[in-house]
Parts: sequence; C-alpha cells; structure tokens
Amino acid sequence: MTFSQFRTVFSTDDLPDQTTLRQVWEDVTKGKHYKLIEEIRREQDKGKRGELKKRLPAITPQSLFSTPHRTKTAPHTPRPFICVDVDGLSIERAERLRSDMGNDEHCHLAFLSPSGEGVKAIFAISNAQADAADIFYTAQKHVSETFGVEIDRKCKGADRACFLSWDPGAIYKETATPLTVEKKPVPKSDRIIDLSQAAEQSQTGETPLDDFSNRATQETFESLLLSHGWTPCSHDRLKWTRPGKDSGTSGVINPPDAKMDVFSFYSHSSTVDFDSEKAYTAGALYAVLNHGGDFSAAAKELSANGYGSKLESKNSIVTKSEQDSASQEAKAVMELEQELIPFPTSHLPSNMQGFVKNVAELNGVPESMVAACCFSAISTAIGNSVVVDSLPGMVSQCNLYILTLAKSGTGKGRTQRTVMKPLIEAAAEADEKRKNVYAPVAQKRLDELENEIKDLLDEGGNPESLHEEKSKLEKLLTPEKVVVSDTTTETMLGYLGRNSHPTVLSMSAEASQQFQNMSGRYSSQRGTNDDGTWCDLYSGDAVSYDRKSESHSLIGATLGISWMTQPHAFLSILEDSNKIEGGFLARFLMHDSEAEVQNWPEDIDFDAKAHNLWAEIIEHLFSAYRAKPVPEHLGKIPQTSSFTDSMKSYYNLCAKASREEPIESLASFHNRYAENAYRLAIVLHMAKHYDNPFSHPLMEEDAVRACGFVKWFADRQKELLFPLLIEKTKEQMSKQEKWVQMVKEAGDKGLLLRSALRSAHISRGAFDLKLAKMPEIEMRKVKDDDAIRASERLFWIGSNDAK
Repeated sequence: MTFSQFRTVFSTDDLPDQTTLRQVWEDVTKGKHYKLIEEIRREQDKGKRGELKKRLPAITPQSLFSTPHRTKTAPHTPRPFICVDVDGLSIERAERLRSDMGNDEHCHLAFLSPSGEGVKAIFAISNAQADAADIFYTAQKHVSETFGVEIDRKCKGADRACFLSWDPGAIYKETATPLTVEKKPVPKSDRIIDLSQAAEQSQTGETPLDDFSNRATQETFESLLLSHGWTPCSHDRLKWTRPGKDSGTSGVINPPDAKMDVFSFYSHSSTVDFDSEKAYTAGALYAVLNHGGDFSAAAKELSANGYGSKLESKNSIVTKSEQDSASQEAKAVMELEQELIPFPTSHLPSNMQGFVKNVAELNGVPESMVAACCFSAISTAIGNSVVVDSLPGMVSQCNLYILTLAKSGTGKGRTQRTVMKPLIEAAAEADEKRKNVYAPVAQKRLDELENEIKDLLDEGGNPESLHEEKSKLEKLLTPEKVVVSDTTTETMLGYLGRNSHPTVLSMSAEASQQFQNMSGRYSSQRGTNDDGTWCDLYSGDAVSYDRKSESHSLIGATLGISWMTQPHAFLSILEDSNKIEGGFLARFLMHDSEAEVQNWPEDIDFDAKAHNLWAEIIEHLFSAYRAKPVPEHLGKIPQTSSFTDSMKSYYNLCAKASREEPIESLASFHNRYAENAYRLAIVLHMAKHYDNPFSHPLMEEDAVRACGFVKWFADRQKELLFPLLIEKTKEQMSKQEKWVQMVKEAGDKGLLLRSALRSAHISRGAFDLKLAKMPEIEMRKVKDDDAIRASERLFWIGSNDAK
C-alpha cells in the first residue's frame, strides 16, 4: 500500500511521490540520506540542527495526498497506519526501544530518528476512517501500556509528516496485526482543579495530592515543567514557554497570595495538557504531566513516595523540608574552615554506594580511592557530549583531572582496574560494532568520494568539502582510543585527532612516569614542557598538533585524567615549579588516600548485584554518548534557579578565598574549585539518572553534593601542599636575603645592581609566600629602568603582612 513522500516538509511545488513501507525501510537501512543525517547528528546548535532537518524528505504514512499541499483539508486518501514518535532518549535506550517496537505484532516499521535519540514507529490500525483523536488515543495507550513510554502528542492527523533517517538496524515486517481503534474517553470535569477547589483542598492536607501541594515550592514546579520540555522565559523563572515553541509565555507559576495559599500554575492557552482559565496546584500539575490527568494514579504514586499520611518523602522532587535541610547542608559544606571528615560515601548516588563500599572492602583500600576512580570512569563514558550552563554565556563539560596518592602495594592498581573494567569492555564492544556495522557503510561512501573528487578535479573544481567528508569517514575505519596509559603528549594528541569523539582518559596506577613524559623526557624537543597543552585540554581550548605523518587542529577536544602515585613521587613532582605556577596541578581533585597494606579480607563477599549495576551504568552511558561513530550534539542538563543560586554562592566563596589566600600559589587552586564543582555535578547527575538524565533538572541538593565533594578534596589538597610550600618558601627567603645584601653592597655599580635585582625578582608562583619587611634599598643612583621595576617588585614582596 502506497502513501505520500514529500521532497521536504515545505514542498508545495510538485506532487508528492508515492512510496511504500518496504521502500522506506530500504532507504533508511542503506543510508540513502546518510550524509545529511551525519551532519544533523554532528551539529551542536539546536536551531541549526532544525534547519538541517528541514532538508530531509518526509513521509505521511496516514495519507496519500493528491495535491502538493500537505494539510488536513487537502484532498487525500486515508491509510491504515499511524506513525508515532518517542523523543528525548539516550542512544542505548532508543536502540532498545526500536527493537522492542519493531518486534511488536502491531508494528510494521521502526527506526531511529534523525537525531539518533528517538524512535519512529509505524503501527497498523483497524479503521483508517476513524477520528484522528481516537486513532492517536489508541496508539498512545498501546505504546504506554506495552513499552512504558509516552509518544509525542503531535503525532495526530492526516497531515502528520515523518522525517526519513539512517538506521542500519531498522526493523520491517510486511504484515502486522492492526490495533483496534478505541474511542477516546471524555475527560471528567473534576480532573481539572480550579482556584476555589485548589484553595479548599490545600487547607485539608489529608490526601497525598494535597500534601504534595502544601509542601511544594517554586522549585517543585520548575522541576515538573523542565522534565516535560517546558523552558523558562523570564529572569525570575515564573513565566514559562511550552514545548514546541521557541518563545512567548505559555504559562505562569503563581506564588502564594491571598486567594491561594500555595504555589500554583496557570496556563495561558488551551493545549493538549491544560485547560485555560484554570489554576493547577502542584498535585494537579503532577497528575496532568506525569499521569495524563489520572489523579488516582498520581495520588497512589505520591503515597508510595511518602506523601499523605507519611511524613518522609523519597520523591525525586524536592519538598520544602528537604530544601531547608539541603540549605543547611550547603552552608555546612561551603564553610571554608572545617575539620577534615571521612569521605562522604553516603552522599554518592545510591546506585554507586554499594559498588564503592564493596570494592573498598575487597581490596582493603579507602572508599575515597574507589570513588575517585568512579568519577573518572563516568566522566569518560560521557565524553564531551553533555554540558551544563555555568558562568553567563559559558558551559561546563565533565572531564576531570584526578590524582590519588597511595603507597606501593596498597592495591591502587587493582582498584583502578576493577572500576575501569566496564568502561574498557564497553569501548571494545563499540569498536567491534564499528567494524561490523558502520565501517562497511563508510567504506562504500569513501569509494564514491574518491570518484567524486577525481571528477571534480578533472573539471577544475574545488574538492575541499569532499575532503572534509572523507576525513570524517576515515575516522569510522580507525579504532577509537578511549583509555591510554603513560603515553607522551604527542601520542595522546594523535589519538585525540583520530578519534571521532575527541576525548580520551589518561589512566595510570603510577603516574611518576607520566609526569616525566610531560616534562619532555621522550619528546623530540628535549627540555620542553607540555603543561600548557594539558591545561588547554582540561578546558577544551584549541590545540594544534602538527607532525610529519599527520596534523590536527583540535577544537573542543577534552582530556580526562585518573592518576595514582606514591607520596614520595609526589614530592619529586613538586620540585618542578611549573606544575604549580602554570596552573596544571590547580586543575586536579587530589588527595592522599592514606591507604595501608591490609591483611587478607575475611568474611567479605563479592557483591555481584552492586558490580552488575555499576557495569550497567557505565555501559549505558558509553553506549548513549560514546559508542556512535558520529559525535552526538551537546546535551544540556536543565537546572533550577536554586541550583544556579547555590553554585553562584559557592563561586563567590571561592573567589573570596582566592583573594584572601596568604600563599599566592594556592590562590590559583581556589579559582578552580567552582569549575570542578560544575563538572562533578554533571558526573553525579548522570550516574543517578543514567537512563534519562535530561528529564531531571539539576537542583539545589545536587549543587550541595557537588560542592561538598569538591570541598572534601580541596581540604586534603591544601593539607598536602601547604607544609611543602612553607618549606620551599623558607629556602627562597634565605636566597632572597642573600641577594638583598648583594644589592646593598653594590653601591653605585649600576651593572651589578641590575644583575642582583633581576636575580632577586623571584617568581610569584609556587613559593611566593609574602616575606617579612626587608631593609629599604637606596635607589637614588640607579638609572636603569629594569632595575627600578625589579626593586619595586622586591619591596612589594617585602610588605609586612606576612602570614
């Protein structure tokens, strides 16, 4: 049976083509639109991605149009199909849902959407002439009950178009059992709560819905709206834009007032979800958004989560009491002067805690060592595909630099291997899939490109764009390097340049070798220092890599570090002042694990459930964000205003600490704490909500935990560095005094004076503790400008505010 295929969704000049389900399946699986789909999946800007999609062909499985116009009123013949969309999935979840839907007895065809983060499925229906609302209701009910997901509410009507895509794993069946079309039930009027009803019910506080409404805050409403695709359109986040619109106020959060003593939500226009002229309490909003207006189901779920007769809540939406508790905790963890506490494993996501504890027990190591490796593994599994808004106009990615100190023989290497095992296995599996699934398609297109480039050159044309496509396709044939160990900077940059996902984890159980590599021990240019390159890769700044065999201009490439080293080796690392002065060590979360060699672990069982859950988290994240050959567009985690405010407070605290830090070398460390807090917030959030992270906004409690963990590392970092810097400062003070004496004895010998002052001008870096006031030096006879400036610098260092 045929239906219409339009050249684009906006085509109105020509009659649409006729196509079939089998033809669509062949076009999708054989990569007819591969080039454009690759461009769409690579594009990071949402607006540009939308413009690219408009160039794709579109089909109307529900209709065969006899005119160029695709409208509900245009002449058409109904077809017994409905195409449904499920969006906002991880790549792994989308592939699994595509397989489940494709194997459903009612489904003819299922394939991944152009973004790769959704599924399009075409189901058979029993009555093509039925009302569009009834057909949609039938499909919506079947998909929800069978697969536990909600379909796009816009998948309704004869004119509904579906973009074609590229998916080698698309599933097609010639025959399918039609879904029996059911009449859509008429909504009960009491399912919408108006102002008077909401006010009356909110005062009783007896039902789970009422309890939820009474305890709700603005953040509760923000969380609900963000998780369903709404976006704030005012600075105070009270005005909101509904999904499908780019701007404009579609609804408003109303703070408590004389008419209603709880927060409420008011929709300006009648939509699929809401009625206009109605106010929704938090309970009503929860029922409409999460349960399609089924208040009984909403009340049952809220009751199970502790609302109503129970006082404790386990719901993911933060209540007022939880907010108050989180605020108090935030103040505690953000205080700059605080006694050192054990590693707060209980504040990790619950799905990580069992694994961290069990690995620590089995290997006889502190839980902090295990957790530090876990942070690196999660960060690497995500790569640079997920970001969060940080400073105005800026975003933060989640790559982390982590350094753990531990004595030899304490199990640091064994611990690192245990934690990283699922990551390494996921990378190997993705590489195998790359060879078997994507490489053949890439090779076919490469062969075509060779001919196109040759023809273009023969015609005197410029094949630059074709060479760019060729370079990208060649990466599909190159194994992805996810984890590297003790490599030179040059080799690492080569891996980053060849990876289709330009991100790598540098992992080492004894990093002293790696530090030597960075210092140019094996570089072609002996004596060079690569700290600047590693600093750039922390921030994702542009890095150029130019060698005889290959050259790369790396933009947005990021590096993760999971290093361990022995305490005595760390002391030798600090001998290189560039590691501190250049800001390299300031980018690290570091600590001394204080691990000791332990006896054989007695009565400790291997927790298979915890280890399997950890493997599931890593494999899911890697599959969603790293396994595809074409980098996905950046996913931005939504955040509530309280998260933003909490992170802003922590940033200001760090800035204040940096300004007041008596050891100037440590000031640069304070400057990095807030940035690492943003990165750690992403890591913790992605671990907690690994299967659906973008439906859960970052909240105040997430800021509290991220800042708390960074503060834990910061305290130990300062404990490590402060005594060492004090000793170095004493040595420098002695050296300084020696040169001051030389200056005083120089008299009017300008040349010697200049030389002495320049030597006295010691770096402000790692050993620049403000010195005690020094004797004034007579400068009347000095005419050398350089010497004068050096002397002024000497006096500034010698101010009498030493700590």
